[in-house]
Amino acid sequence: MQLKPVLAPILQEEGIPDEIAALVLVESGGQPTALSPKGARGIWQFMPDTGRRFGLTINSETDDRLDVPKSTRAAARYLRDLHAQFGDWSLALAAYNVGEMVVRRAVLRANSKDFALLSNRRMIPAETRAYVPAVTAAAHVLTNNSLPGCSAAEMLRMDDCPLTVQ
Repeated sequence: MQLKPVLAPILQEEGIPDEIAALVLVESGGQPTALSPKGARGIWQFMPDTGRRFGLTINSETDDRLDVPKSTRAAARYLRDLHAQFGDWSLALAAYNVGEMVVRRAVLRANSKDFALLSNRRMIPAETRAYVPAVTAAAHVLTNNSLPGCSAAEMLRMDDCPLTVQ
């Protein structure tokens, strides 16, 4: 299944930047049936409670997390809410990964909405400190077919290609 033709119009309708579609590469590798050990499922890796909160039906007969258009609409609304809450896409992505409460507590403790500062001070979990740059790198690859400082040919060979993103 080609995901971009499904994701792009829904994200656009919901006011989400196209680059956010890269999140599915990090979350699930774009696999609609992906299932995490913790129970997150689908391309957007919704946990059951979060999926239900954003209108997905999840029960013994139906699991809308596996429905790409429905789960994309729910993810777009969730991400839009997170962006409205934190006013920053990096923090919205961090909250998508680790949960709103963890990011909210870190912001309050640091008195800052600067993801880099929260990350450098280790106020958010290591997984999340790596997750946000991974989504940023995936978005850059999707948009430019390369990583910063790395040509497409270098990416294919993996010759001295820096995998860090500012």
